[in-house]
Amino acid sequence: MKSSGLIGQPYQSAYPGMTTAPVRISKRPITDMEKNFAAGAYKTYQNAVRGLSIAPIALFLINYFLVSRDPDLEILSFILLIMTIIVAFVAIGMTISLLATRKKVSQIMAGGSVIEVQGNAIRGRTSRNMPSFNVGPVSIFVTPEVSRLVVEGAQISVVCIPQLKAALSINNAGLSKGARITCPPNLEMMAQQGGYQPAQQIQQPMIAAQPAAPQYYPQAGPQPAPTQPSYPQYAPAMGRCPNCGQLVQPHWQNCAFCNAKLK
Repeated sequence: MKSSGLIGQPYQSAYPGMTTAPVRISKRPITDMEKNFAAGAYKTYQNAVRGLSIAPIALFLINYFLVSRDPDLEILSFILLIMTIIVAFVAIGMTISLLATRKKVSQIMAGGSVIEVQGNAIRGRTSRNMPSFNVGPVSIFVTPEVSRLVVEGAQISVVCIPQLKAALSINNAGLSKGARITCPPNLEMMAQQGGYQPAQQIQQPMIAAQPAAPQYYPQAGPQPAPTQPSYPQYAPAMGRCPNCGQLVQPHWQNCAFCNAKLK
């Protein structure tokens, strides 16, 4: 089902027979199984970096012993040299990123908590036009592994780590390589500690009524405009859906709560 056919339609008409569930966000301790998921995803990334680090050495050896000694292959030797340098710089960059990721994983293991989001999976697209599944305020990038675990329109549970912008599991099934996500910067603040609670809209403060002009001074002239109180901002980077009023991310094309068109 294409997402373009869902624009402006409620869930019930877009997904016949679907039961709409409230979005529930909770912060809870990380389990041993989820720690293994995180460690497995990190090891997969680590093995990829190790393999990439070996590539420049292999290219250098091939160039030095097989190509550069033949005068007729001088151009090929130069191309291999350029490729060796490029791959070496990429490997260095990925190694630095790996060290930063390792530090974050260690901090998360020490903190011992994850964010779990429950809700209906609505197909959408990210700001870079990448396919995704929106579950409340969390957008999961679609991969073959994610596609096997997610049924469009069904209720799912996603366990994620906002600091890493990664999902660990979907419906208690671990993701071998993890999955990239986008989420609001205050997702942990939105979580309800100690259990699942429906996401509540922010109550805006009431504007106090202005007192009427005194009866003994009927010709008071124009009254000053009432001072508007400053409304609290729940997340600077987020807006509100014009249809249902729920918080939405700036890159969403459709609202994850009512599926109304945002852009």
